[in-house]
Amino acid sequence: MNLNVDIKKMNQKQLTDLITEIKKRGLGISSHYDGDNFDIQRLMYAKGATPTIGILGTDSGFSLSIDINKKSQILSEYNSLTQIIKAEKGYKILKESESIDPSAMSALLVTIDERRKVLEDRSMQLLGLINQVLKSIISIIYELKELDRNLLLYDKSNSPDKSTAEAAELEIRRIFVDNVDAKKGGASMISLSRSATQPQGGPGFLDIVSVFYAIKSLDDVNKLNKNEMYKNILKARFSEYKDWRKINEEDLRMRKSMLLQYLESQVASFEFYKKLAFQYLSYLSRINMAVQSNSSAYSKSTKILDITESSMFYANFMAYKEVYAKNYNVEWKKLINSRKFMVPAEVSKKTLEDLPLIKGAEEGSKKFIRTAISKYGPKVIAAIGLELSFKEKQMFPESASQIPPQYEGTLEVKFIPYCFSLYEWYLLKSALNALIDKTVFEGITELSSTSLDAIKKDLDHYIEEARKARENQKPKQGSGLAVLDIYNSFKKDILQMLVPIKTQRKDEENFDSEKYEILFNSRHFLKNTKEDAMKIGLAVAIKDATSAYEEYKSRFKFLNTFTPRYKFM
Repeated sequence: MNLNVDIKKMNQKQLTDLITEIKKRGLGISSHYDGDNFDIQRLMYAKGATPTIGILGTDSGFSLSIDINKKSQILSEYNSLTQIIKAEKGYKILKESESIDPSAMSALLVTIDERRKVLEDRSMQLLGLINQVLKSIISIIYELKELDRNLLLYDKSNSPDKSTAEAAELEIRRIFVDNVDAKKGGASMISLSRSATQPQGGPGFLDIVSVFYAIKSLDDVNKLNKNEMYKNILKARFSEYKDWRKINEEDLRMRKSMLLQYLESQVASFEFYKKLAFQYLSYLSRINMAVQSNSSAYSKSTKILDITESSMFYANFMAYKEVYAKNYNVEWKKLINSRKFMVPAEVSKKTLEDLPLIKGAEEGSKKFIRTAISKYGPKVIAAIGLELSFKEKQMFPESASQIPPQYEGTLEVKFIPYCFSLYEWYLLKSALNALIDKTVFEGITELSSTSLDAIKKDLDHYIEEARKARENQKPKQGSGLAVLDIYNSFKKDILQMLVPIKTQRKDEENFDSEKYEILFNSRHFLKNTKEDAMKIGLAVAIKDATSAYEEYKSRFKFLNTFTPRYKFM
């Protein structure tokens, strides 16, 4: 049992095969267990083998086909189905896929193309803005790094290590000579160091630059054995350097502070535009059309004629709920002319509510999981696969004066009972989520996760520095307000109360309750006990699927304005 398998690294075909394999296992009983082993690298049923038949033995489930002829959308039928499954049967919904397949002549295809174009245009605008902000962020980061290099010299010049301080001081003076003094043209120290015989000749103060690097104060200049003109020029340059050094350091630190604030605002803009782009790209990627990409898919398609005004809608869901085996009584009966296969004749709960009854803050803790499974387990997942398809047909009024209904077609609903071990359910959820990410949200994930990866380390460093600088700039709380006085007086006690809570969160932040539950559930029971639990779970799923199927049929009489024609299978 490998709970650390990285399903996200699987490609689309591998994920589809894994989902198919788990669902086929979920149809039966003995197909679940070689212990709790599930070898993802050796998928048996996805490659064409037949799973061992359990108490259900078929994936046809319960099918319902209804002709719809009405003015309102099929939303009422959809809501009615989810209401039955969620509110009345106590299941949760896990959406697998949605798609639409309009014919080439359908007006819906034109609508989809128009909506797609609007979303594409808006997405491209937002991506352009994101690109501009990203360039700005990169530029700010490189400017901050350059400022840090210069400020590091000032920090090193104050180092207690004499050699380090002297080296940094010489580098700062070099910057002054190259970038400040050099702008004086013929009056710069470099020009003054040239002799009269050199091009653009000067007074010949050959060593004035090296002396500038060596002096430490104006007194050092007075002690030089040079003429007064030489000394006066050097004094003026050294005084200018000392002023520039102080102002430049302050200016660098001020510029860094301003850039840090600007970086924060640009990152906030980036996140804002990214969220907007994420929304539009999400809408765009969710316009799923079931289009045939090759001749083989086209020839096998069951779609209605492409030259008609028609469309097909699909939606697949997995409804699921937790089943503690000891909370159910199941009466079995044999199939006709069969000695082996049993089906549930009656399934009932021992209590009115799902066990364990007492939940709350402790739910998800190790103690809660151990107690619940030991007392009420084994625990399995009863599930119902829900497949909806609506085949919209071309609408023809019986007379020229009659207004045709907005929606006419055939709605097909399928209920497929399953039961999964906790490990199988964990793999199925992970595979479904990974498949959705690859087929729907892959481009969005790229935008979200990789845009700033190249500069993430530097970005995190400067954002944290900006946060600390902002906190240090906040005015200190005084005692002028009564509310603050009260707060400060109780602050110490409040912090002491919060310490155990923080410690508890830190201890449990790496605890994965789902994985712990899977392992405990697997190790706590024998193989036969687990198989009995699977039978009970599948019996619950069959009972609930049958009940939902029967109730859904009866509800159609009240859902539709026009009397539908039922075709139950």
